[in-house]
Amino acid sequence: LRLPMEMARDLVQLQAIIASLPMHAVPRSTLREYAASDMLAQCGGVKYRPPEVDKRSHADRVDEALKRALLDYPDFQEMLGGLHVVHASLDLVCLAHHEKQMLFAAVRGTDRNLNLSTTLRDWSNNFRIAVGASPAPRAQVVQEEYQACRRDYATYSAYGTGHSLGGAVALHLAEAVEPDPILRFARVDVFNVAISPLSQSFAQLAETELHVHRVYGDWASWGLSWHTVAPHEVHTHPLKPEVPEKHSLRHFLPRKAGDRLALAEELLEAPAHEEPAAWLTLLSSMSCVCSRKKSLQGQPPMERSASGAGCDVSASPAPPGHGP
Repeated sequence: LRLPMEMARDLVQLQAIIASLPMHAVPRSTLREYAASDMLAQCGGVKYRPPEVDKRSHADRVDEALKRALLDYPDFQEMLGGLHVVHASLDLVCLAHHEKQMLFAAVRGTDRNLNLSTTLRDWSNNFRIAVGASPAPRAQVVQEEYQACRRDYATYSAYGTGHSLGGAVALHLAEAVEPDPILRFARVDVFNVAISPLSQSFAQLAETELHVHRVYGDWASWGLSWHTVAPHEVHTHPLKPEVPEKHSLRHFLPRKAGDRLALAEELLEAPAHEEPAAWLTLLSSMSCVCSRKKSLQGQPPMERSASGAGCDVSASPAPPGHGP
């Protein structure tokens, strides 16, 4: 699946947007809030009121995040607007685009919040990766969920994605299902994937198009340098200066509509001496051309001087003996 450069870039950014959705399936952690609020309440002699529990389903939370993404990324409204959440759990989110017959499977990365439902599971799998083992416990759960969902959309083209730990699990999943043509992914994009130099091998994918995306200096994907990966499969992206953490998925996401508006406002507020206004540049060019035409009237043709390099002359000088 070789796409034109612009389409390939758009697909990568779409995969990054989808990779950000599974984190929203996790219910808001009340453990940290409980600890802080309980301590303050007891010290102040106030009766403690526990935080409200989020009773929405995993799918409802992801669907809400998908609607926000529609507003954040207007350039992707055609694709995002056609996606439907067909499966959502703590570990895996599947979205179907029925018109284009595409199925996207995104694996959740590490939940950095202190959460009883995710913390122990995530960090035990991170430890396994660090010592060179596979994230088998998470991968087994994800594989069972994906297989059940995939068979309902057997004729769709499947795309996998994940960030960090999610990328490692997505690779494990892609390798496990590749022998089955019905379950096989057409393409997998992983971002700053977690991999250890102690790992015995990288994912061996023969029928699945693989794209590994990382940024300079990312610590989690540093282990890639110890493995044999085809050069066309690894893409090193530049760091975004406004993103402080190198491991962040934001390096691969398109700019949000609000961020682009803020950038445009900064450019409008920039001092005039930093960048000349468009009307001033146009006026200078017109003056330059007019002066040039006046200097040519009634004079033999001349070669363009170095001082006139910034002015555009519409016609080349006539050769000697052929002037007006």
